[in-house]
Amino acid sequence: MAELMNPVGNTFVCNARLTRDAEVKTRGDQKIVAIGLVNKPTFKKDAPALFMNADQFGEKAVELFGGLKKGDVVSVSGNLVPREYNGKTYWDLKNASITRLSKPQEDGEGSTRDQGIGTSPAGRNSAPAADYDPMADI
Repeated sequence: MAELMNPVGNTFVCNARLTRDAEVKTRGDQKIVAIGLVNKPTFKKDAPALFMNADQFGEKAVELFGGLKKGDVVSVSGNLVPREYNGKTYWDLKNASITRLSKPQEDGEGSTRDQGIGTSPAGRNSAPAADYDPMADI
């Protein structure tokens, strides 16, 4: 199957959450930021999720993405390529472009919640607070 796929022709775009903290590796003299991602298109418990790995290369990648933490929401695009290992299929996102969308924030009781895009500090379904500035932490 993999030999029939054109890795340049299957661009995949989605929003995903990090499954683990970003890991900075060194290969030779090249710095690499490795991240694990999950995309679940629905909130139904039995809905399938797509797990994938993506890498970003270079010092700029370490600066931009080295601080990503488990649960951060990112938008990713790239070539989704399958690989087989021990009889299972794993997915890698090659030539990935990553944009940080949000990060979990403390809710004051020790747990975290995702502020998300276009939401108010009070939560996803409430009206925006008058003093809420969505660009404040950018």
